[in-house]
Amino acid sequence: MDSKNVLSKGIQVVAFLFAAFGGFLLKIAPPGGITLHFAVGISSIASIFILLFITSVMKNQPQISYRKFWLSISAVSFFVVMGSSLLYFLNFSQMTFTFPPGSEEFRYTSGTILTPSAVDYLKENPLKTISELVADFGGPAHAELIWIRHTIQRSNFILILNYIFVLLSVSTMLFCLTEGILSNNGKKTTV
Repeated sequence: MDSKNVLSKGIQVVAFLFAAFGGFLLKIAPPGGITLHFAVGISSIASIFILLFITSVMKNQPQISYRKFWLSISAVSFFVVMGSSLLYFLNFSQMTFTFPPGSEEFRYTSGTILTPSAVDYLKENPLKTISELVADFGGPAHAELIWIRHTIQRSNFILILNYIFVLLSVSTMLFCLTEGILSNNGKKTTV
């Protein structure tokens, strides 16, 4: 298969990955405009790189080990997907908040360290939720009044890295599994 077809197949695999399961991977992306676009874009590019790199590395390998290689890498990737997904879920739950209060529709990135004024406010109002705290401080646009700025940026960075790692591990797992399944008794297939 020529390089144009390999690239085309790689792009199709990545496009399928993002469209599959009702857009699940796009729905779990970190909150935020440019952050979301960056995370999805860089993940797509990196996924295509991984698919093409693995294909080129395996191009001249003995046929007997071909199927076993793909299925082994897919199995290892499955456990990486599970671990990275759980870590992402944990960080996503701790580093984001919903707004407005009582709604689950919109999520925003929070920081990890409250400002002194937010700490004082919560001492006086211990039953307030984070969403209510954000509303009382003027909404998500005023998040820096609630959390120290660099902790908001750090949360955003951690969520982006976790998300990219989830996407790369999922694309690697699916690509390797597909190659392992489609290989014909150890004979090579390409993407």
